[in-house]
Amino acid sequence: MESGDGKTVGLGVIEASGLKESVKKEYALRWRRWSSWCEENGVDPLAATGGDALRCIGTAGGRWSRPAVNFVYQALGMASPLREWRVMRALFGGNGRYAKDEDLDPTVRPKMRRRVRDYVSWCERNGRAALPGSAEQSAEFLRFLSDWNSYRLVSTADHAVSRYLEANGYPGTSHHPDVLAALPDCRARIEARGGKRNRVASEELTERANSVLRQWRDWCEAEGIDWHQASPADGLRYLRGLEHQRSAGTRAGGLSKLCAGEANPFSSEVVLEWRKWHAKAVEEGTLPKVRSATRADEVVGRMRAVRAAEIEVVPEGLTREELEAVQGDVRNRVVESTLRGYARSWARFESWLIGRKTALAKVTGWHVAVYLKSLAEGRRFGTIQNVRNGLAMVFDELGFVDNPALSVEVERYLKKLERQRREAPAQVEGFREQHYQAVVESFGKALKGEMGLRKELAAATDIFMIGMMFDGLLRSVEMAAVRRQDVSRFSDGSGRLLVPYSKTDPLGNGEVTYVSGRTMEYRDRMNGLRRMRGLVVTGDDRILQFEEQTIRRRFLKACADVGFEGRFGTHSMRIGMTQELAVAGFGLVLIMRAGRWESPGMPALYIRGLKVDESAVAVLHRLWAEGRARIDANSRGYDVLSTYNAVRYAM
Repeated sequence: MESGDGKTVGLGVIEASGLKESVKKEYALRWRRWSSWCEENGVDPLAATGGDALRCIGTAGGRWSRPAVNFVYQALGMASPLREWRVMRALFGGNGRYAKDEDLDPTVRPKMRRRVRDYVSWCERNGRAALPGSAEQSAEFLRFLSDWNSYRLVSTADHAVSRYLEANGYPGTSHHPDVLAALPDCRARIEARGGKRNRVASEELTERANSVLRQWRDWCEAEGIDWHQASPADGLRYLRGLEHQRSAGTRAGGLSKLCAGEANPFSSEVVLEWRKWHAKAVEEGTLPKVRSATRADEVVGRMRAVRAAEIEVVPEGLTREELEAVQGDVRNRVVESTLRGYARSWARFESWLIGRKTALAKVTGWHVAVYLKSLAEGRRFGTIQNVRNGLAMVFDELGFVDNPALSVEVERYLKKLERQRREAPAQVEGFREQHYQAVVESFGKALKGEMGLRKELAAATDIFMIGMMFDGLLRSVEMAAVRRQDVSRFSDGSGRLLVPYSKTDPLGNGEVTYVSGRTMEYRDRMNGLRRMRGLVVTGDDRILQFEEQTIRRRFLKACADVGFEGRFGTHSMRIGMTQELAVAGFGLVLIMRAGRWESPGMPALYIRGLKVDESAVAVLHRLWAEGRARIDANSRGYDVLSTYNAVRYAM
C-alpha cells in the first residue's frame, strides 16, 4: 500500500465513524500530521512499526497524533505501533499510565490496582479463572465495563489487565486482535448512550445495582408487602425513609430502571414529584437535619440534658450545678473514638425512625431488630453487634428502663444472623519486620534529601510513626495522644514510651513500652528537620499532632506506595509485632504485657495469621527430615508451638 493510499484510507475511516463532528475534524488533522511524517520518511501510515513510532514521537506529529492513529488502527483491527510498550514508555516517561510499576505516577497506581480488582471480582462472579486468563475473557470484561463506564476507564482497564497477566508470567492481551476488535465496540456502546456513566442499567449489571434492589425487597418483606405488587404509596414511603441522604434521588431513578417492566412503583407521578422536591432540597441544602454525620458532641449533649432533667428535687444545702458535676457522664463509660462511633450509629437510627414516622418513646425491641436486619446486607456480623451496643448505651443513657436494644427479639435475631453467617472474626494483615524494611527502602530518595526538605521531613515522620507503633504495639488512638515528654532515651540509644492511658487502661495507671534505637534515630532526625523549618514542639505538645484519620491515611499510603497486597490498617502493626514475638518463642505473659491485653483471646486471634511455613505441620515435616518424631527444647518449632498453645488454650 502506498503512502498516499494509507493516508486516504485513514481519513475515510475517521469520516465514516460515529464520532462527533468536532472530534472527526481533530482526528483528521492529527492523521494528516502522522501521514505527512510517514511520507517524508518513506513509511506506510498503516504499516508502521514500533521503531518508526519511536523515531516519530520526537516530533509534534508523532506525539500529538497518537489518539487519531490509535483510533484508525483499532477500527481496522490492527495493532497500533503507538501502543507498543516501549513507545508508551518513551511517550510518558515516569508519569505515564503504561510505564513500569515503580515508574508509575502515585495518582495512577491506585487506578490500575482498582481495575485489576474489578477484573478479578468479575471473574469470580462469573466462575472464571483470573489467571492465566485469555484475550477473549479480557475482551468480554471490557465490554462489560463499557455498559456503565467511560471509555477512559475501559482503556485503563485494558492495560491494567494486560500488565496484571504479564506480571504473573502470562502473555499480555493489549495487542491481541480480539481485544483490539473489542475496543471500537466498547467506544460505540459508550457513544450510543451519550458517553455518560450509567451505573444501574439492569439487575444483573453490577453488585451495587443488586444491593439497591435487595434493600428495597428486604424493606418490602419487613413491611409485609409483596414487592411485585408494591404501590406508588409504598415506594414513596420507602424513599422518604432515605430522604436525608443526598443520593436518595439517584437511588429512586435506579430503582425505576431496575423495576421496569413490572408494576413499577417508582415511575408514578407522586414519586416524580418527590424526586423534584429532593433535587431542589439538595441544591438548597434544606434536607432533614438528622443525618448520619451528626457529631458525637450533639448526641452526648442531648444525653447529658436528659440526665440533668432527671434531678427534679435539689436537696437542701446543694445546688443543681454541684449535682450535675458529680453525676455520671457518658464520656466516662467508653473512650472518645468508641463514643463517636456509637453516636454515628444512633444518628442513623434516628433517621430511620423519622422515615418510619415512629416516635422515640414508642420504640420496641421489634423496631431495633428490623433496623439491624436492614443493615445486615453487605456488613459483617461484628459490625451489626457494634451498632447494637451503641444503641443499647444510648437507650440506657436516655433512661429507658426496658432497653429495646437488649430485648429478647434483638437477641434472637442476632443469634439467628450469627448462625447464618458463620463468619471468622475480621482481621487485617499483619505488618511484620520485612514490611517495615520495605517501607523504609521505599523512602530512600526522600531520606537522602534528593526530593527536598519537605519530602525528607515527611518521610522521617512517617517512618518514626510506623516504627513507634510497631515497637510499642500501639493503637492509632494511643499514637495520636503521645506527647514529646512521654518519650525518653536510654544510654544505649534506645528509648521508652510512657502510654498514659489506653483502651485497656481507662483509669490511666500508665504503661511503659520499649522503643528501638532505629526508631529513636528517626525521631531525632524528624526533630532536626523540624527545627530547620522553624517548627517547635514542646514537651506538652503531641509529638506528631496527627489525628487518628491522618495516621491511618499516611500509613496506608506508605503501604500502597510499596505495593503491598492484602488488607492493611493501623492495627496491622500491632498484629505484626504479636506474630513476630510468637515466632521468636516468647511466652504468653510477655506477649500479653507487651500488647497490654487483659485476656489471651486477641493474641490467639493474631497468631492465627502466622505463615504456613511456621505452622505445626511444617515444623513436624522438618523434624521428620531431621530423623526425629517429637519436638524438644532444642527444636526450632518448640517455642512457636508452645507459645501458640499457651495463648490459644490459656495454658
